[in-house]
Amino acid sequence: MTINCVDITINKDIKNEYKRKKQTVKNDVQISLDNLNIV
Repeated sequence: MTINCVDITINKDIKNEYKRKKQTVKNDVQISLDNLNIV
């Protein structure tokens, strides 16, 4: 039971980290597109 709990927590952390990275990439791409539009 305890091991499961830890596993779930680690999994959540990994998923959150993945989501954050995806969001960051999205933002970076958006910034790049905005820069292209300015030019």
